[in-house]
Amino acid sequence: MGCKDIYSVNLKDTEIKNVKNGIYYGEFDNTRIKVRSMVEVSGNRIENVKLLEYKHDSGLAPDYVTRDIVIKQSLQVDMITQATDSRKAIIKSVENAIKKGL
Repeated sequence: MGCKDIYSVNLKDTEIKNVKNGIYYGEFDNTRIKVRSMVEVSGNRIENVKLLEYKHDSGLAPDYVTRDIVIKQSLQVDMITQATDSRKAIIKSVENAIKKGL
C-alpha cells in the first residue's frame, strides 16, 4: 500500500459488545506509517489500547487517539486536520486488532 493510500482507507466502527474478552494485536503499514497496537477487551469494554510500534516521518504518535478510543468506547473519534493520516493509521490498527475478537 503506497503512502497516498491512507486517504482511501475505510474505517469501520465495531460493536464492542460483540468482541470476546481478550488481548488482541493489530497493525497497519503503508510504508510511510507503520503502527502495531494491542487492545484489551473485558466485559464488553475496551479496557486498554497501547501502541507497540509507531513509525511516521512526522515523529511522535498522537497519544490522545488511544485515550479517546477507550473513553468513547468507539473507533469513531474526532479527526484533527493536522494529524488525520496518523490518527487514521492508529485507528485502522486498532480496528484490525478488535476484528480478531469477533
